[in-house]
Amino acid sequence: MKENVITILNVERNRFYYFVLLLVILFSNQSLSAQQTANVERDHLLTIGLMAYVFNNWQENEDASRGYNIGALLFDPVNNWVKLMNLNSVRLSDVKKTAHAEVGLMQRIIASGEKVDFSVSQIITTLEPCMMCSGMMTFLGVDSVKYIQTDPEFGKNIERLAADYAGQPGNDRCKHIKSVRAISGDYGSVLEALYATFRSNPLNQRKSMADFLYGADVKLVYSAAAKELYGLTKENLKFKKNEGLLEELQLISR
Repeated sequence: MKENVITILNVERNRFYYFVLLLVILFSNQSLSAQQTANVERDHLLTIGLMAYVFNNWQENEDASRGYNIGALLFDPVNNWVKLMNLNSVRLSDVKKTAHAEVGLMQRIIASGEKVDFSVSQIITTLEPCMMCSGMMTFLGVDSVKYIQTDPEFGKNIERLAADYAGQPGNDRCKHIKSVRAISGDYGSVLEALYATFRSNPLNQRKSMADFLYGADVKLVYSAAAKELYGLTKENLKFKKNEGLLEELQLISR
């Protein structure tokens, strides 16, 4: 699969390139492994559900009114349901640069006044969280954060906060947060390969991850995730316990 992705990335970026990339993603995600657990199937549904949500609220460029194409959700594994989805809103919010998807997600939940046990909650995000978002997760004692795409420049922040420094132990609360790659089929690896190609172009050396996430090829990947989500039925699932979650994701991601 990875070799196929690299091959695709090496061809000229034309209509055929986009068509082939879409086929690779769609066919690689048509069926889930027969040996996976219900939680693996659940996590895959959460990732494509979140990607569909971002796709349905896509910002075409930096002049868009809301912000960047990054999203996050809070999942309650005890009740097997999504508490809330949120988008990056750095251009829409009064707090501007701090209105990241993850921070906004947690702030909205707190502001709602509803009691949420963050210690058993999971945050799924499309991009590995920054230091600010990781710090808030630490203070709230979130159980785990799962990210679809790694951020080679600004990632691994839960791990940094948990690391020992200058003879002092790392933050103990961070050491209890599980920071892992989300189960996203090949969507995450395709996005990371596309970003590596983006960064290798001399014209993009001063551009950021946010610039990359406006790209047409990135939008195509998110579109493929949305197509997969809305194409699924209860009969496609291997575990009955995830049927309600599928219906919820198909509803709230639109």
